[in-house]
Amino acid sequence: MYFCHKCFNTDLEDHVFNARRHLVQNTKKMDCPAQITVSQVMTFPGFKIAENSKAKRRELSAALKAVVAADPSTVEVVMEYHTCFTPESDHQNHPTVGEVAELREPMDSRVEQQIVKLTLAGARMLSEIRRHLFNFVNDELFRGEQPPPRTRRRFYPTDKDIRNILSRTKEGIRESKNDQVNLQSETTADVKEALQVFKEWNPDWSPSHFMVDFSEVEISALEEEFQGSKVLLCNFHRENAWVEWCRKKDHGVSNAQDSLLPLLRSIAAASTPEEFGTRLCNLQEAKVWKDNDKVRAWFSNKWLPEAKRWVHVFRDEDLKVAIYTNNGVERQNETLKYSHLEGYKKCSLSEMLTVLVTDFLPRAYRKYIELNVKYSSVYRRYNENMPKFLKDRPRSVADHVMSRLTEAQCYETNDVVAKGNGMFHVKSQSHPCTQHNINFGESIIMPSCTCKDWAKHKLPCKHFCAVFNHVHEWGWEKLASNYRDNPLFSLDNACLGQTSCERDGSGRSDITDHTYTPVSVEMQSPCNALPERKRPRKVKQRRECASLLREITDLTYHLQDEDYLKTLTDQLTEILEDVKLHTPHDQSLPLTFTPKKRKKEMANLPVKTVPQKHPFTKRVGCFAEAMRLNFRVSMNLK
Repeated sequence: MYFCHKCFNTDLEDHVFNARRHLVQNTKKMDCPAQITVSQVMTFPGFKIAENSKAKRRELSAALKAVVAADPSTVEVVMEYHTCFTPESDHQNHPTVGEVAELREPMDSRVEQQIVKLTLAGARMLSEIRRHLFNFVNDELFRGEQPPPRTRRRFYPTDKDIRNILSRTKEGIRESKNDQVNLQSETTADVKEALQVFKEWNPDWSPSHFMVDFSEVEISALEEEFQGSKVLLCNFHRENAWVEWCRKKDHGVSNAQDSLLPLLRSIAAASTPEEFGTRLCNLQEAKVWKDNDKVRAWFSNKWLPEAKRWVHVFRDEDLKVAIYTNNGVERQNETLKYSHLEGYKKCSLSEMLTVLVTDFLPRAYRKYIELNVKYSSVYRRYNENMPKFLKDRPRSVADHVMSRLTEAQCYETNDVVAKGNGMFHVKSQSHPCTQHNINFGESIIMPSCTCKDWAKHKLPCKHFCAVFNHVHEWGWEKLASNYRDNPLFSLDNACLGQTSCERDGSGRSDITDHTYTPVSVEMQSPCNALPERKRPRKVKQRRECASLLREITDLTYHLQDEDYLKTLTDQLTEILEDVKLHTPHDQSLPLTFTPKKRKKEMANLPVKTVPQKHPFTKRVGCFAEAMRLNFRVSMNLK
């Protein structure tokens, strides 16, 4: 089908569509008459002419053609290029020397290759690349020679040149065919495929429990691949999902979440089936439940059928440690994102995996080895007051038990009553009329205590420590072996090499040898602790700008040249106008930004005028809600 352009011009005669891009300087050609002549000459040393005559030339030419037709690889060829340059006086309409000529030079191929190399190695900031290029040009390209001036674009490219190479390099990586083929959607089949790889790598791995967020894809894949394992829901992600659902206005409970969330949390914390039933009835009798159909459908169809995965009473007692949240994994994710992937905002899958394998995992393993070594007896001698069974154990375990041992010193011998078979009654300090039941467990039965401290940490509480102190034959070594020998309660001997401590069957350790052979691991950079969240980059840039302005202000008092002062004034005026253009405006008035005051200044201001963000705004949970309700509350002392 053909359309006449005149028809369109008639319909759109009131609209003029011009090209958006208009190049003021659209060519580099300066109509210079100078020319460079290059001649290519091919010589054949095996076919030299002894006598310069037509007959000899014709004879050797025929012989050469015959050999080339039969097997060209047997012919020796020497390629020569003869170049003829015109004198500088022939150049017109453009300079041949000086800064202008140097800025027109193309970039040296070695410099371009170095920029690509730095980009692939992880360099992203222009200042970093310029610093490496300066060292490359001075220390490698012109080692022992006078380096070229900084105005030569051939060896010192402009920022635009570097950005163009950065963009080309990253685009080439981003369009990798491997990424497009290997990048998959997150389906049950995909997760099962990944789990099968882990099973092949660890044929003896048979975990009893898994912890996930509420993802039906992950739950179904785990239950199919590990049929003997149980899948639990992470407490943190469960709480976060509840809060996010309640905050959405479409669900109609944003104003009633203060009454709904406590009811849901009480169900999650139920410690007996009777408590679970009672608290579920309390929820169903609440006004927010009866008045909102979405609440009933959401909880009844999504969360209540999976209660065994998130309610405390339904979790197995054979859990050796109290791990009910995967915040540790989330913390590692933040470390990877903010510490190792800084500058890789738009990186490809291959780049991310490269950083993961070459930087993140080696550093994490280095940190793991470092902590095992530092907590061992070969690194530093333990305190003499430290019990033997707590030596050569992770610091968190040792600190927890030591604090409970201190609290248990207030117990007397009469407060601990033996009931036989590793069972004891220990008087409660908060409720002296009641007692807590202690069970040391057996080979397949886990130790237990009826106190909340044990339910929360699954580590020896003060009631266990009271038994340790007053019944000497019942110590740490009497705890069930499947609990006492948990790898999380001991250091990794594989990281220590030839350890200085040998444990006997009782779990005690004695210093026997001071030789130590650590595992050697080559690292590209030293290991750092998990970093805190970094401030936004724009905050850092504001501070850098303010620092530069202060330095300029200080230096202006020492200037004596009036001409330069006038030039500087003009330049600063232009900068000021440019800053005004980039400042947010409301119609014709600029929106000024007021920074936070210092603590001393804020203390003198009324509470209502303090522009302080609530520290628990983005936190979830009972404690966070209590802090939000009780933060900066004005009270009448009368």
